[in-house]
Amino acid sequence: MARYEDLSREELIRRLRELEAAQARADAQAESIALPVFGERERRQFETSGCPMRIFERGTLRYLAVNDAALRLYGYTREEFLRLTLRDTRHPREHQDMYSSLLEYTGAIKHWGPRRHITRSGEVIFVDIVTQDILYEGRLARLSLTLDLTERTRAEQRLREANEFLRGVIEASRDCIKVLDLQGRLLWINPGGLRLREAERDAALVGRSYLEFWEGADREAARRALERARCGEASRFTGRSPTLKGSVKWWDEIVTPVPGGEGRAEKLLVVSRDITEQRFALEALRESESQLELAIESSGLAMWDWDLRSGRVRRSERFARMLGYAPEELPQTRQAWQALVHPEDLPAVESAIRSHLEGATPHYVADYRVRSRNGEWVWVQSRARVTERDAAGTALRVVGFVHDITAQKQAEQRRLSQLLIQRDALVREVHHRIKNHLQGVAGLLRSKAREQPEIAPLIEAAVAQIQSVALVHGLQGRAPDAGVALGELLEAVGTGVPEAGGVQLARELDRAALGAVRLADSEAVPVALVINELVLNACKHRAIRPAREPIRIAAARRGQEVEIRVTNRGRLPRGFDYARGVKTGTGLELVRTLLPPGGARLSIEQSGRDVLAVLQLARPVIEPGEDSPQAPARPVREALAR
Repeated sequence: MARYEDLSREELIRRLRELEAAQARADAQAESIALPVFGERERRQFETSGCPMRIFERGTLRYLAVNDAALRLYGYTREEFLRLTLRDTRHPREHQDMYSSLLEYTGAIKHWGPRRHITRSGEVIFVDIVTQDILYEGRLARLSLTLDLTERTRAEQRLREANEFLRGVIEASRDCIKVLDLQGRLLWINPGGLRLREAERDAALVGRSYLEFWEGADREAARRALERARCGEASRFTGRSPTLKGSVKWWDEIVTPVPGGEGRAEKLLVVSRDITEQRFALEALRESESQLELAIESSGLAMWDWDLRSGRVRRSERFARMLGYAPEELPQTRQAWQALVHPEDLPAVESAIRSHLEGATPHYVADYRVRSRNGEWVWVQSRARVTERDAAGTALRVVGFVHDITAQKQAEQRRLSQLLIQRDALVREVHHRIKNHLQGVAGLLRSKAREQPEIAPLIEAAVAQIQSVALVHGLQGRAPDAGVALGELLEAVGTGVPEAGGVQLARELDRAALGAVRLADSEAVPVALVINELVLNACKHRAIRPAREPIRIAAARRGQEVEIRVTNRGRLPRGFDYARGVKTGTGLELVRTLLPPGGARLSIEQSGRDVLAVLQLARPVIEPGEDSPQAPARPVREALAR
């Protein structure tokens, strides 16, 4: 039957006239039918009912009454709804059916199939209608009870769409999808499965037993999978099976029960994925890994793999053997591994790996010591590279290799020790020759002093200075790397003074405290000359001739400083001021010139009947060393004479 919207205007007018005539005949017929009267009791039931109800006049189709449930369903107020007609709530495409249903009068209840109605918002809802013709306030009317089927209809529509989509996915799937009965016979197979099984049509496969496709251990695995599926448990296995054309493929099989109405397995669903290429690739990868492990094993390298996401570090078995551990004993985290690294090497190792992770260096390379299981330190060289980063450039994985370089480090240490021994021997020889040459020069100058008595004092002063320099070279030649011991220098300073004038020197040295104090190599000669000048100056300006009292040289340690005091009986010139350089003479001017600018202070003052010179030494002129007692220094003359 043609729809109204498909008719021409003339045809539509003709049909409406036919309906009006049929309506008139029906109305005339209705007068002879005893219709139920809608009374007060029916009105109360109508208004309190939770089901949407409407009453409309048959002739005009105008709504005469509506209950609250119907107002909620259609979204109108009561005043708005009572201004509507039946046409306003019915879908336009169903108006012809609406008019046709009005041609029949019945006093009995009648059910009309699903229909489309329109709400106030324009939404289309699906409803079932139950009607009964009645007399409402003396007018021919129809009572309509509405059952909302919208959600159910939409759910059914979604289900149909989902089924169609699923059917399309299954049809287009590249996997082999099969449906079996509970005995394991093939009931259905998708087109993708036919292609994978190299079958021309499903008739070649349907009806065959699932177990026919497997052999040996794979058939037993398939049988167990079927048994579990019949019991309601999904299972998975991998096996080889030939196609209809004889080519053997690897399959990843998932067997799942399809439950029936009572929840029991009614059919079995099998999804088979062709993993032949992946299997061959995996076997090739395993072979490649075996070859790589063999190459690494032959090269003496050990491998480690650090996953920064989990923080776990995996180390190879050779790595464990290198350190004497069992594989399971090696730390699996970076923090635990740090405890095995030598404390002196750890900062450099951490700095190197951090620089590489941040992208500052292309590779990570570090030599460091690791504590083995027996407690010994093993030198290793580690090389690594970031193999995986995220989109932001953050490192996710680092792979590296290490090899034992202990023998190499020991050989380098032996070579270095040999070089140091050779260097020390050369340095000692140089200092020894310089000392001998200076002593020879001092001897020549003394012979000249005897030949020319008028300049003997000047020559003796120069000889004393030369001897001080020779003394320092002699001490440096004994231990080139140890520095000049301040205690030994004070023991030997002024050894030439008695030869010059028979002056006695009294040494008051705290040998136990001074034993560890060393002079910096660059300051040893200036400090020796300064002390020598202070002693010579005390000799030249002593008050009593011949000397009845010795010149005292005292030295003591004060924490990180050393104080040297030179005391002689005498009196400073009137107006003398060493700090400002007043009346200091050439000797003390030389001292001012030689005194190191940092770590050395000198004061000269009158102390009763004595002249006191105080020299204070601290870093960087000296290295105080440990506060430990030292044995008394042996005579330096014997050491220098060797």
